[in-house]
Amino acid sequence: MTHAFFGAFLLLMAGASVAQPDGFPASAADAARQAERFIARHGFTDAGHPADLPVENVSLYDMLRSRAELVAQRKGSLKSEAACVRSDEVRYSVLFQSTQHPQDYFFVAFNPDAAPYVGHQPVSRTPDCKPVAEAR
Repeated sequence: MTHAFFGAFLLLMAGASVAQPDGFPASAADAARQAERFIARHGFTDAGHPADLPVENVSLYDMLRSRAELVAQRKGSLKSEAACVRSDEVRYSVLFQSTQHPQDYFFVAFNPDAAPYVGHQPVSRTPDCKPVAEAR
């Protein structure tokens, strides 16, 4: 089981999903803008998945679901505007509030050497996460 999990993780991180079309974010504000485009492009907002674009793996367990399941599961699951941005000077995590469980947030992670991805487990909003309005 551990090997299967590790293998799936490596596939996702190795670019089995998507590239960074806009390059690595230059600032927290840029990370928020890119993350908002990313979740819209991959169907997490109320608009759903764009019909003319392929459904891609952007989260750890996506490869275990059919494309139809991903489209249905993602649609309307996150608010379209980023809530806050965390940065440790190397990477950015942009948090989006869940529409089904408002206490939960999911993040879009930007790492310099990997494709962006959506965290598969909810996280809590912490004080180090700067509101997007302050980042812009």
